[in-house]
Amino acid sequence: MSSRDQLRRKVAAYVRMYGLSSPEADRVTDEMVREIDDDDWESDVGGRVEVARRRVRDAELLRRGCTLDQIEPFRVHYSR
Repeated sequence: MSSRDQLRRKVAAYVRMYGLSSPEADRVTDEMVREIDDDDWESDVGGRVEVARRRVRDAELLRRGCTLDQIEPFRVHYSR
């Protein structure tokens, strides 16, 4: 097994801990594996997962009929 495959497995396992849906977790994993240049990849993964979670949450709120103005207070609250 190549070191890139091992890295992908590590990143995928780490991303799964955050509870994203499978397609979203796969997308974040693929992005991270392409961009990893150093040993500090875990903090990058954490940040990207949080962005993905916010995107999924915003999409759900929009589907429920919320406007962008109504969503903004959630963004401020969860960014703290």
